[in-house]
Formats: sequence, C-alpha cells, structure tokens
Amino acid sequence: MVANKMVGERGVLFTATYVTKFEEMEQTIQNPLSNLSPEVKAIFFLDKKTQEIERRVERLEMRKTVDYGQQLELTNLGRKQVISILDRKDGPAYQDRSLRGKVFSSLWSDFKGYFNVESYKNTRVLDMTKLVIYFLSS
Repeated sequence: MVANKMVGERGVLFTATYVTKFEEMEQTIQNPLSNLSPEVKAIFFLDKKTQEIERRVERLEMRKTVDYGQQLELTNLGRKQVISILDRKDGPAYQDRSLRGKVFSSLWSDFKGYFNVESYKNTRVLDMTKLVIYFLSS
C-alpha cells in the first residue's frame, strides 16, 4: 500500500526492492537450505545420510539371527536343561528315549513360543542375553 502511494523514482525503487525481497523470502520458505553456505549444506547432507545409515543398521540388527556357533551353544544349553530336568544323563529318566524325546520336544516348543520363532536357529542375536536368562530360570 505504501509503495502504491509513492510516485516517481522513489516509488519505483521502493516497489522493485520490495518485490525482490518478497521473492527472496518466498524462495527461502520453499527451499530453506538455499541461503546456507556449502559447508553447512554438506553438514546437513552428511547428517541426513548418517541417520539413514543408522536406521538401516538398526533394521539389520533387529533381523540378524544367531550364527552356527551360537546355534551349537543353544543346543548345548537345551541339552543341559533336559539333563537337569531328568536328573542326570546316566539316570533312568534320561535313558528312557520316549520320555527324553517328550522333554526335548516340550523344551523347544516352549522356547519357540517364548521367542516367537519357527526354529531355535531363527533366534535373534539381540535375544542372546534374554536366552541365557531363559535357560537359567527354566
């Protein structure tokens, strides 16, 4: 409104400056990084990439399952648990194949339900601490 009331050269200069500043403001709103230095833009870019990589690593960690050595460790923990339940390895309860099979089956069935896996081989690495506690408390 002020620019429209000014006449002559002052009015034209004021209107031109006003329009230029308005366009710069509009550009800044549409692209907030446009007025930043290349160094600051690089920092924002690297931060964005770092966050993306962290998300990808987190997803991988959440999905990573136990390796072969850890699977052997699991079977040994399960075997020790069954031996403990049936008193001892050379005891009559452990020697009864049918009973021993039922206890093993029950142990692994309970394990799969507790850790929500189809097989002990699909146990997540993140659950290894929880897994040791599971076997110690059973």
